[in-house]
Amino acid sequence: MIIQCIGFGSLWWRRPGPTRAHSAVFNTTAFGKKSRCWVEPGLLRFNENSRRFIQRYDDTLIGASFFSPGIERLGKLNRLLLHPRCSPQLPIDKYLVRLSSDIFGRINFGGDWRTGGVRLIARSARDTRQETLLLMNRDDLINTSLGTLDLTCLLKQSSPTNQR
Repeated sequence: MIIQCIGFGSLWWRRPGPTRAHSAVFNTTAFGKKSRCWVEPGLLRFNENSRRFIQRYDDTLIGASFFSPGIERLGKLNRLLLHPRCSPQLPIDKYLVRLSSDIFGRINFGGDWRTGGVRLIARSARDTRQETLLLMNRDDLINTSLGTLDLTCLLKQSSPTNQR
């Protein structure tokens, strides 16, 4: 499957390995530098042998496309491997998006909040704030307290300055 990255969670970290080929960079939802506040635990993994180490991950990866086997489950943890980076000319199967309640409104996860193709990777909540990572198809819809969002709405808000 080919996934185009429209947004990322707030927390990034690097796990060094004995060699570059065994190092990885991870991303997930969070509040602050270390507070995951996971309601649904999940993470993205980028193998460092697939690209040069980048200090500002989200700024350089927004709009990038990656091959992926899709979401895998390890116990209660959702995992999405994005490796390796691929040509932007290839057709996109899914879009990786980040929804922040500060920008898009709160999601009522107990209700009818999505169409059938949306897959939840990770979500964090603290007080009234939410941050969610999702995989979406082009025609999927998300219902929030501010209305119904489609991929066009999310693409308009995907600039790096709006993702923090």
